Amino acid sequence: MKTIIIALLLGCFLFAGCNLIDKATVSCLPNYEKKYSTLRLPNHATAGNGIRYDGFYAHTSYYETSDKVDTIFALYFFYEDGSFIWICRNDISNEFKKNVSKNISTWRKGDRWNHNCGVYAANQDTINMEYYGHSYSSFYKLTIKKFLITDEKHIRHISQTYFDKGKPWTKAKDDDYYFVQADSIPPPYCFIKQEKWIWKDKHDWKNYMEKKKHRSEQEH
Repeated sequence: MKTIIIALLLGCFLFAGCNLIDKATVSCLPNYEKKYSTLRLPNHATAGNGIRYDGFYAHTSYYETSDKVDTIFALYFFYEDGSFIWICRNDISNEFKKNVSKNISTWRKGDRWNHNCGVYAANQDTINMEYYGHSYSSFYKLTIKKFLITDEKHIRHISQTYFDKGKPWTKAKDDDYYFVQADSIPPPYCFIKQEKWIWKDKHDWKNYMEKKKHRSEQEH
């Protein structure tokens, strides 16, 4: 009985710790997934790879409901330090493109203007991405994605690898993304950068955390 109570208390502690909104962390990433995480920041080897940074890549999907058809845009923002951020929106009108940062700031919170981000590495025409995002539990999940750079304005999502209790399995994909030039791209602030292990050098991590603290003080 004592063992059961301790286990329950530990479970509650972990659940609460993984859901602190202002202290979101992928320290909750299961160890069996963490061993597949190999890309680290900063990843300047991505320079000159054909990826554009003066906008975002978008994929359009249509969902039919009982009375209408909804349009959803999946957007990838790539950054020169090797990080990326993914969001979904139902609008990428000219008004949105004129000032992306302002539009996103209306719903971002603190350092995490999105919960889904990661690290990428480009090699010739291939983009390998380690993506960290929400799961249906209190843990964050790792997904490995692969894209092809098809030309200067298009990339194609060709595969996605998931992890089921440590066993990877890959699903083929065939989703085309088109480049959209935009102004005022949001800075690459995302929760993954709060993790010391995602950085090649602990001094870079310390510098990032100091800048994050300074930004937080300015926001308040």
